[in-house]
Amino acid sequence: ETQKIKNEELIRQIHQMREENGDLLQGMDMSSYSINLFEIAKRVAEVDSTVLITGESGVGKDVFCQLVHRLQGGDKPYIKVSCGAIPETLMESELFGYEAGAFTGASKKGKKGAFELAKDGVLFLDEVGELPLDLQVKLLTVLQDRKFYRIGGTEEVEVRAKVISATNKNLMESIKLGEFREDLYYRLNVVPVHIRPLRQRKDEIIPLASSYLQKLNERHNTNIVLSREVREILKNYDWPGNIRELNNIVERMYVFSTGEIIEVEDVPDEIKKSSGEYLKIKEGTSLKDQLEDIEAQIILNQLNSNQSLKEISEKLGIDVSTLHRKINKYHLPKRYGS
Repeated sequence: ETQKIKNEELIRQIHQMREENGDLLQGMDMSSYSINLFEIAKRVAEVDSTVLITGESGVGKDVFCQLVHRLQGGDKPYIKVSCGAIPETLMESELFGYEAGAFTGASKKGKKGAFELAKDGVLFLDEVGELPLDLQVKLLTVLQDRKFYRIGGTEEVEVRAKVISATNKNLMESIKLGEFREDLYYRLNVVPVHIRPLRQRKDEIIPLASSYLQKLNERHNTNIVLSREVREILKNYDWPGNIRELNNIVERMYVFSTGEIIEVEDVPDEIKKSSGEYLKIKEGTSLKDQLEDIEAQIILNQLNSNQSLKEISEKLGIDVSTLHRKINKYHLPKRYGS
């Protein structure tokens, strides 16, 4: 009972943040795993410890870091550095900045680096496993001393930002291969956060897909939903590209769908072949399943109006609690208030 009350409070906070921050938390209130991640983000936001987020590409590491930033105060700076996308020769100046005339081609005004720009906000070091070894040494020193010098500078700059790193690499393997420093790993990994791949979070697939589809509906003023058969196909696919791949497929189906319901023929062949279940589902579609698809569409149309939930329920001839239950059942966008 205590855990139930706790989860209800966390869900309420998620709803509030969704209202304030757009689509950052779309789909998050649909599963116990996401609620748990939200709770972890809250704890991380309350401390100054360094955090290392691990997980496959596309699982939402960047989103988790943004969530921490919003929870600790969204008005503070949020600086992201993609360690694998910046040339090695420029990475040091990107992180620590430089003084005027520090090297050939340097700006006459000098430049602040990511650590300095982040101030008392969040510095997100994405793909930290790609940092060259010489910079790993300097990063370790900066994290230990909480201060650094710009390139060519003589004045200490204090580190006040929360440092969050992320990687899709197995850093322990990189350490064995001599590609990553063990001492830096332990300095980054004070608070470890591992985000599981989507194939291990099956109950999140349809809520996430529906949330992204609703975002497309709102953008283009449409009312397209997923058919039951398509939902089953999506649930049976392994999603090697995780949430990023799921969003791409949903958008592709949305673009090529010809009606208000995305059907099996709208699903890319590679997804259907990999799921292995779609033919059986298509042949066995019952009248009940088809009626539920229609019911979901009718409710979605009403939710997109300016009516309150009470007005919608009265119009449909059901009570508000039944309307809430059907919204959850069909993974439709939630509306709050009477």
